[in-house]
Amino acid sequence: MSEGGSDNSIVGMRDLLGAEGVAKQLLGPISRGIGRISAPFLNRLANRKQLANFDEWDQALRERGYDPKTVELTLGQHTEVRVTADNIRHQANRENVAIEAIYYIQNTSARIDPHFENEPLQPEWVDQFWRLAENISSADMQAFWGKVLSRKCLGLSNISARALHFISTLSGEEAHALEQIAARLVTVVEPSGATISGLVGSLHHWTSKSDCPPRLIEIQKEIHALAASPHEGLFSVLGVFHQGGFVPSIHADATLDPLEFSAADQRLRVTAKGFAAEFGRLYIGSGPYLSPLGVELAQVIGATANQTYVDLLIEGFQVQGVTVERA
Repeated sequence: MSEGGSDNSIVGMRDLLGAEGVAKQLLGPISRGIGRISAPFLNRLANRKQLANFDEWDQALRERGYDPKTVELTLGQHTEVRVTADNIRHQANRENVAIEAIYYIQNTSARIDPHFENEPLQPEWVDQFWRLAENISSADMQAFWGKVLSRKCLGLSNISARALHFISTLSGEEAHALEQIAARLVTVVEPSGATISGLVGSLHHWTSKSDCPPRLIEIQKEIHALAASPHEGLFSVLGVFHQGGFVPSIHADATLDPLEFSAADQRLRVTAKGFAAEFGRLYIGSGPYLSPLGVELAQVIGATANQTYVDLLIEGFQVQGVTVERA
């Protein structure tokens, strides 16, 4: 039998995921984390997420031969049972994260080449992932960690061990805030080839002029409100944002016409003309930009764009006379 399970395990995973290449990519890391892919595990998947939900303490007592209703433990026995209960909880958490990883791929498999192949994940990275994931007990965070594993297996992100440690410290509220940031993330490529990612919270400086169209001022306020994050201060301290950073100007020249940039997972194509174009450049906006760690986290999350935010950006350009289309 090869590492990660038998051929029957691959067939079972392939039936669930609809692509043998994808199943193989995920099978190894999951098997390394939860053990051999078994029929009961596949049945739980087929029955739509019957996550492990039980009293691990009672189960640990029974495994040690004690009656949960009548037992009175010595200190040594108490320690023995606690260790067993912790192991049961860790295994349950690992299996729940594995299920979430499979569900994420099931929901994205239509966009994946069925013959997809990626370099196998480094065992050290996989082991580090499971050491951290086994302590994740909330359903929302287990879904988040499942997504992290799937995107890594599919080559959609390249999250480092350092970033794994970072997300292991996040609360559910903070993880949700990161997803909100990723859904509004604007990424541009400068003429030098440098890639900049940030939150556009301020449009063209023309909004400060007396002859600025009223609608552009309204859009500016709406975008600023959407881009604001109550956790920005915390994330700046933790290194997600650059302190005092701005999304810089985008220079439009003959090689960048039409110019493209992205808002989360949406590509936008613009023609550099109108009020936003000055001295041969097109200014998208300014606001806090992400550090390399922040960009890495956004890549891991792979959020769907906040459509209201994207629509406001497009309208803001159109008010300034810039032609914008979805690429």
